[in-house]
Amino acid sequence: MIRVRFAPSPTGLIHLGNARTALFNWLFARHNEGVFILRIEDTDVTRSDPYYTELIMEDLRWLGTDWQEGPDVGGPYGPYVQSQRLAIYKGFAEKLLKEGKAYPCYCTQSELEERRKAALARGRPPRYDNRCRNLSESEKKSFEAHGRTPSLRFKIPGGKLAFEDIIRSKCEFNLDVLGDFVIMKAEGTPSFHLAVVVDDALMKITHVIRGEDHLSNTPLHLLLFEALGYPGPHYAHLPMIAGEEGDPLSKRAGAFSIQDYRRLGYLPEALVNYMLLLGWSPRQRKEKITLEEAVEKFSINNISRSPAHFDRKKLDWLAEKYLREADPERLTELIIPFLPQEAKEIEKTKIKALAEAVKPGLANLSQVAKEAEWFLREPIFDDSKLAALSGEKAQAVILETLEGMERLGDGFINEYNKNINNVAEKTGLALKEVMMLLRQALTGSTHGPELAAVISLLGPDECKRRLKRVIAQVGAAQQK
Repeated sequence: MIRVRFAPSPTGLIHLGNARTALFNWLFARHNEGVFILRIEDTDVTRSDPYYTELIMEDLRWLGTDWQEGPDVGGPYGPYVQSQRLAIYKGFAEKLLKEGKAYPCYCTQSELEERRKAALARGRPPRYDNRCRNLSESEKKSFEAHGRTPSLRFKIPGGKLAFEDIIRSKCEFNLDVLGDFVIMKAEGTPSFHLAVVVDDALMKITHVIRGEDHLSNTPLHLLLFEALGYPGPHYAHLPMIAGEEGDPLSKRAGAFSIQDYRRLGYLPEALVNYMLLLGWSPRQRKEKITLEEAVEKFSINNISRSPAHFDRKKLDWLAEKYLREADPERLTELIIPFLPQEAKEIEKTKIKALAEAVKPGLANLSQVAKEAEWFLREPIFDDSKLAALSGEKAQAVILETLEGMERLGDGFINEYNKNINNVAEKTGLALKEVMMLLRQALTGSTHGPELAAVISLLGPDECKRRLKRVIAQVGAAQQK
């Protein structure tokens, strides 16, 4: 059975690249009726925080990527948090030491840093020079007598190592240029390399799908699998996500955390759909794809080896489609947290109608809330806006509309087309100009939802109050 894992470190929030890795693992497992595992890699005790573990799990659930084994649901190969598995790693490290495949290293961090700088200055790769590999027992005792606690390093054999990557095809590494690497730190915690290999071996991971920034780690991991007597998994290294110009993804270019996208109010299905297109595409070249369709069509062989390029316009294009098609009842519940406190008292049917009126062309709920401000708060007219409404034409439109609303009440909106055309006829203005001036008077903006929706949502009483207020403000400004 296919078994894959997503193994984040709880040192911060997960970003688009991390989430895409989780998504592709999840899809691969679902498509092949396998198991998707969540494992928390928190051996970096100084930077890891359980707070981030909770947020990571929350974000993954929000995206729809649930797991069959993990910290909260358990499973046959737990625990699924590395800090709870330290004794396991220690046992494997001692095994490698006893078998002569690892050795104690007494070099201090300052010594290693000095040698690294010296190697760079000579134009050489800053690899460990293996100087502790063949220490005598007396040399070891001397270091220990001076209070040095050793780390453990794995002995890298010479020669070359090649493996077949599912995405990148054949990959070959020259082991002679690599230095022996740490598998157990001096303070007694495992290195990333040892912990990840032990966990993948014991949890029976069959495929490791991860970012290509881990490609250089793969030969080290394969060496450890062999040394421990376990078969290595199949590897697939995903292309990196770059900015639109091919530059590294920055905060400005879209390197937001999933929490950031949630705070902006993107629908999860829109973000998932967009992540699907970052390096993968179905053979039909369809761009709007549901998660269910992706499970059916997903193939790791369709992932490109070229970097994926983040395109905010493409994301917003997809997000607008999902927002436009969202169930109105669901949309109503989702938008409430984005509205100001005073909006919480408004009946949900009104919020539903408001959201439906303003959502066309928008990508997320924070935009919807911003576009709805004219309904929730009276518009503020600065001097330039008042000037635009103080002319003869604007005043004629406002007064004629006000007279019609006073006379007809709800009937004004019930026969909106007829009545707005009457205003245009009586003022001698084009219908488009009438509507623009009325929109400005009622909302303070020249753009927004259909004027009929604005008047209907505000209601005749609020419309009359706002129009009278504009008349009063224009009069006060003219008297100055």
